[in-house]
Amino acid sequence: MRLHKLSLRNWRGIQHRDIEFDDGVTLLEGPNEIGKSSIIEAIQLLFSELDSSNKKQVKSVQPAGQDLGSEVSVEFSVAGYRITYAKTYNKNRSTTVHISGTKNLQETGRSAHEWVAKLLSEQVDMDLWQTLLVDQGEQISQIKLSSSVSLAQALDNVAGATDATSLEDETLISAAQREYERYFTLKTGRIKYTELIDATEQTRTRLAELTGTMQQLEQDQNQQKMTAQEVERLRMALPQMQEAEQKETQRWQKLQEKTAALTSKKQTLAEIENQLTRTLETIQSRTALVTQIHDQQNASAQFNHEIESLKQNLLQESKTLDTLNSGLAQLQDEEKELRSLEKLARADLTHLEKKTQLTQHQKTLSQIESIDRELNENLSAISNIPVDAQALAAYVQLEQTLAVAEAKAQVASTTLTLTAKKALPLIIGDQPIEISEGQAHKFSVSKALHIELPNQLDIEVSPPESTADLAQQQQQAKTQLQALQAELGVADLQSATALARQRSDREADVQQLKSQQQKILQDLHTSEIEQQIDRLTKTCTQYVNNRVDTPSPPADTHIAAENVRQIEQKLTRLQTQIDRARGEYKAQETTTAGVKQALESKIAQNLAAKAATDALTVSLESQRQKRSDASLADLKEEQQKKAADLRVELDAIAEDLTQQNVDAQKLLLDNATDSAHRTTIELRQQEQALAILNDRLETARANGLHELLVKAETQLVQLQQELSATQRRAEAARKLWETLNHHRDAARQAYLQPLKQHIEALGTLVFGPTFQVEIAEDWSITHRTLNGTTLTFDDLSIGAKEQLAILMRLAAAQLVARQDGVPLFIDDALGFSDPQKLNTMGAAIAAAGRTCQIIILTCAPGRYANVGNAHLIRLTP
Repeated sequence: MRLHKLSLRNWRGIQHRDIEFDDGVTLLEGPNEIGKSSIIEAIQLLFSELDSSNKKQVKSVQPAGQDLGSEVSVEFSVAGYRITYAKTYNKNRSTTVHISGTKNLQETGRSAHEWVAKLLSEQVDMDLWQTLLVDQGEQISQIKLSSSVSLAQALDNVAGATDATSLEDETLISAAQREYERYFTLKTGRIKYTELIDATEQTRTRLAELTGTMQQLEQDQNQQKMTAQEVERLRMALPQMQEAEQKETQRWQKLQEKTAALTSKKQTLAEIENQLTRTLETIQSRTALVTQIHDQQNASAQFNHEIESLKQNLLQESKTLDTLNSGLAQLQDEEKELRSLEKLARADLTHLEKKTQLTQHQKTLSQIESIDRELNENLSAISNIPVDAQALAAYVQLEQTLAVAEAKAQVASTTLTLTAKKALPLIIGDQPIEISEGQAHKFSVSKALHIELPNQLDIEVSPPESTADLAQQQQQAKTQLQALQAELGVADLQSATALARQRSDREADVQQLKSQQQKILQDLHTSEIEQQIDRLTKTCTQYVNNRVDTPSPPADTHIAAENVRQIEQKLTRLQTQIDRARGEYKAQETTTAGVKQALESKIAQNLAAKAATDALTVSLESQRQKRSDASLADLKEEQQKKAADLRVELDAIAEDLTQQNVDAQKLLLDNATDSAHRTTIELRQQEQALAILNDRLETARANGLHELLVKAETQLVQLQQELSATQRRAEAARKLWETLNHHRDAARQAYLQPLKQHIEALGTLVFGPTFQVEIAEDWSITHRTLNGTTLTFDDLSIGAKEQLAILMRLAAAQLVARQDGVPLFIDDALGFSDPQKLNTMGAAIAAAGRTCQIIILTCAPGRYANVGNAHLIRLTP
């Protein structure tokens, strides 16, 4: 399939666009939101959705806020046909197809859709087209080509239609597979004789356990003797450990008593020091309080002076503000009067404009009414002409059918010749005739004929049965033609043609009149124009009746517009004056408010200073009533003496504890305690271990461990022999299966060699001569080799993956191009490619474009500048 031309109208944001595609590479370049992706969308909807579709995807193509039909038309070639296929969605829905080539065909409606759908399903691999498509915004990844019918056929043709499985003996493969599946699973290759392996391993494990148990018994006997000796030793040492622990505990208790006395005196000293600190803080606080009272009294005197100054300043600023307010009010009164005049002037202008609209609507209505009369005359004439194009075609068809039937009957009829030897009376059929002597009478016999020689001879002549059928067909065609002539009221083809031409002319006139009417109405209806005329008439009349007399109304719209302009100029000048006056007023208002705020702030500060002074004075007197300044000084000296005495006592106790080394005594106690505790635990553990060993030895003697060990050894030998034989058979089956599969895979790889060659031929342009790929059975790329380094597809960079995915699509498009093929659409790809790769990818696209059709859409100018043979189309709004 080759696309030649696309036309869009009222498609999303596209009002009208025509695009002609090159047979090679077409590059559509334009900014975002220009409608590039709408091109792909329109072609897909055209080939897939009926014009009557109400799907959300179809509704969304209608321009926002416009009740218009969305039109798409595509001209393309396929299977020897040149086809123009068009649809209109959402409004005025329609479908048309015109086919030229080996035959001409014109279809409309659903039959057109079904004809194209059938043609595409038979001739075009539409699934491959969708698979190759690169949509905007989607990550470009590998495609699964193995399901493509057309690509498979192309590979067959290149490979000489070789069957990929012809290198295998299917019977041998089936037998090998069955043998392989006796020992392994087909999909995962896991072994199936795991029960035998498990049994062998379990027996080996059991034997190892029994052997270990025998060895453990020998160790247990030796361990029993050693453990009994250790229990006896610990029982003797434990009393000595416990006596040492008791002595160290008594020494530690005496040291603890001295330590407690030291701690008590430290607490007493801390309390006295805290009391002394509070006393000093009280003295300091009282001194600070006297200073604060003095400072507040000085601040209050300063505030009084500043308040008097601010009062005089506020009086002066208030007088200035009143003067500015009076001037602003006068200017606002003038503005109000001008606004009233402006409103009237604008109303006059609107009134005159509506009168002009009223005149235009009345003229339009008159034109529409004239067209309606002429349109009704033509429609009436058409209804009186029974012959339309369809009836004329039926008439021509019946005449042709009759002519063919007559010719066939003439060729197939029997010719009868009667020659009289003397004058004879005859009856032929029902008609009596007289034949003169020597006269020859010929006629064709197309049906049974009776000839009678009165009172002498009867002759029956019957033509072949096929001749009678032809005569019946001839009569049937003649009857149908006569019936149609009667229905149409015509005597021959000439009169029918003349009537059809008259009807066609009338219909053309109707279409022209409707077009004129639509052009005049412009999506309006006659009733809407009449409603607008009534509304405008009422509005204009009402305005004239309600308008004030002064000033007089303007004569026309020009004068009215000039009145509005002059008033607007006056208002502009006045507004400037008002703004300036308002600014001065606001500035003065701000200044006055600032002075007032400063005054209020100073008054508040003064009140706060007085309140603070009073509060501080009350607080000072209250404190002195509780404790005088002299009493507070005596208390300080008393607390300082008690603290000094306690420090002397604490030093003496601390010196005594230092000499006795408290830390060393604590370590000796801890060690004695730990030693006694550890000896107790070890004795208990050793006694438990000895009991366990005694029990284990008794149990082993009772269970016959030696006999179990011999039985396990015999069973292991038998299982090992059986497992070895099974493994040999399984390995043979696996090698046979792998060998046959290797040959089958090689055949399949040869089948996919053309696809690999096309990808590598294009890839060497991009990556260099060392480029190679590996193709999987599903026809996807698994590995890429470059300069001797092979990487899996998943390990490649995003840019490299994108480039390989494009190369795969180009190769597939090249292969199927030999069988008519499908166009390859690429919408904004290669975003992850550097300038060097853009250059080489451009060369690869250009090379593929020599054999297949490629359509590229991009919003990035210059990204595809290296596609040398591209036909560039710049899309503009």
